[in-house]
Amino acid sequence: MALLVDIGSTYTKVVVVDLEAIEILAQGKRVTTVEEDVTLGLEKALAAAGVDREALDEFALRLACSSAAGGLSLVAIGL
Repeated sequence: MALLVDIGSTYTKVVVVDLEAIEILAQGKRVTTVEEDVTLGLEKALAAAGVDREALDEFALRLACSSAAGGLSLVAIGL
């Protein structure tokens, strides 16, 4: 399974994909917490997709990106 994350300037989106079946299993979308710690919005998006934060190691592939078009400066390390 793959965990795909996009941290945007407005929304943080999470998608869980079954790589063998090429099927989306779950999705979550929450407001990006720009004024605070962006991990708060990430945790809410993970929960909305039914992903346990403690189970991230179970994903064979974990990819994150930022689609923010300005106003959001971040460094993603070790998703």
